[in-house]
Amino acid sequence: MSNERIVRLAQEVNRHTNEEYGTVDEVVEAVLEERVDSLSESEEAIEEKQAELKEKFGVGSDDGEAAELSEAEKKQEELKERFSP
Repeated sequence: MSNERIVRLAQEVNRHTNEEYGTVDEVVEAVLEERVDSLSESEEAIEEKQAELKEKFGVGSDDGEAAELSEAEKKQEELKERFSP
């Protein structure tokens, strides 16, 4: 969902004060939560594919996995901070 769509939804909520949508804060929070969930799902899919490819090609260095895990954890934390209300 684009930022323009978020703004339009917020404006619609303000105009109609429709309980179906909730307050502007609730709408924005819900949209941001959807984005974080979507990013988390994408990240999980990538991790699964990486594990599958590593297994297929016999790659499995513990040092490399530890570095990747550390990098993935940093990225996950960065995304959480970025989208936290």
